[in-house]
Amino acid sequence: MSSRKFGLNLVVVLAIAALFTGFWALINRPVTAPNWPEQISGFSYSPFQQGQFPQKDQYPTDDQMRRDLEIMSKLTDNIRIYSVDGTLQDIPKLAEEFGLRVTLGIWISPDQERNEREITRAIEIANSSRSVVRVVVGNEAIFRKEITAAELSVMLDRVRAAVKVPVTTSEQWHVWEEHPELAKHVDLIAAHVLPYWEFIPVDKAQQFVLDRARDLKKMFPKKPLLLSEVGWPSNGRMRGGADASPADQAIYLRTLVNKLNRQGFNYFVIEAFDQPWKASDEGSVGAYWGVFNAARQQKFNFEGPVVAIPQWRVLAIGSVVLALLSLTLLMIDGSALRQRGRTFLTFIAFLCGSVLVWIGYDYSQQYSTWFSLTVGFLLALGALGVFIVLLTEAHELAEAVWVHKRRREFLPVEGDSSYRPKVSIHVPCYNEPPEMVKQTLNALANLDYPDFEVLIIDNNTKDPAVWEPVRDYCATLGPRFKFFHVAPLAGFKGGA
Repeated sequence: MSSRKFGLNLVVVLAIAALFTGFWALINRPVTAPNWPEQISGFSYSPFQQGQFPQKDQYPTDDQMRRDLEIMSKLTDNIRIYSVDGTLQDIPKLAEEFGLRVTLGIWISPDQERNEREITRAIEIANSSRSVVRVVVGNEAIFRKEITAAELSVMLDRVRAAVKVPVTTSEQWHVWEEHPELAKHVDLIAAHVLPYWEFIPVDKAQQFVLDRARDLKKMFPKKPLLLSEVGWPSNGRMRGGADASPADQAIYLRTLVNKLNRQGFNYFVIEAFDQPWKASDEGSVGAYWGVFNAARQQKFNFEGPVVAIPQWRVLAIGSVVLALLSLTLLMIDGSALRQRGRTFLTFIAFLCGSVLVWIGYDYSQQYSTWFSLTVGFLLALGALGVFIVLLTEAHELAEAVWVHKRRREFLPVEGDSSYRPKVSIHVPCYNEPPEMVKQTLNALANLDYPDFEVLIIDNNTKDPAVWEPVRDYCATLGPRFKFFHVAPLAGFKGGA
């Protein structure tokens, strides 16, 4: 390869590498958002660690919950819990060590025995713990149709009569509009307003929360309002215009909590920590509502610009390296390619490298089980196979369209210029229109192989008016064209 051609190839590679690196930079351009405030109103808190499942009665230890409470105490003085089952009943006592106030939850479900156990235990805790400031009887129990409003009202009246702190139930905002009679049995309105579940794009979601809060205040003017769940997931399926991504979560929460603080709302951000066990109940998105991940690491920066993928530069470099490896393999036998062919293959190699790196990164951000890891490994092998086929097809296309000169596979034997390989082309046909077959034969007659033959094999065509014109036309094309009419032709299909 001449130095000029090498220089041109290098320029093309660098240009396409810059193009794809620029794309990585474009989708990760910084977005400004308000800094996280020094204090927020509160966190919804489910204390389960990765690998723990309340459905299997696997609960965190007091020490694990202590570490969680210490993290939250630096950002708020108020937490909400959802149950007093298992070791969760220890949270109010542990919260006292960190000066945290607790909104105590009673989980209501179709299991009447558990309901009674939770109510009895919650009343005891509320009357004995200094940290409990309110009690919430049920969480979306009416929305899940696990209890009627009338049945829940009886439970609310019972708990209100037994404790000294305010009592309410927590439901989605529209449930309060559908069951306004509940207001007679609570001391405050506790409503979930989660725009993601209602297909609201993130840029309209904050106003959606404020509008629903305004509506609830107007409907229940004599009752204090608690936004008992506000939040946005960082991963999961897209719902209409609502995209679950780390950047959208960061921008939404950092903006919303500042607005709610300025307007004096009481609220709980759902939630403090990711809860992978929720994926079994809410789909994959249920695992990603935390401000911290399941390993208790902060998921986004609380200050400064928000970047969709903070480590995008590393991913961009990885995609370039992968593309160059692919391109090296594609160019091993690319001496006959025109510059357009090399440019095409370079673009395809960078495209495949970027997509593979993106898929790998996206999969790495998900919580995995042994089953999902196995499936992921198999899918990775499948994706690798698909991209190998894609690169192979791209190489064949480039060789078919952008070559300086067609190469013959059979060349004269070195030292014997008289040698020419015999080329035999077989044309099977059955009941084909004679004129169509003649056009095929004309094309074959134009081949420039020095020594070739064409064998036309007619298989079981019964009408002589169809096959005899082909036979006669072969005779006019010369001795290289040999016609065979076989009826019947033995063997698979032919002898059927």
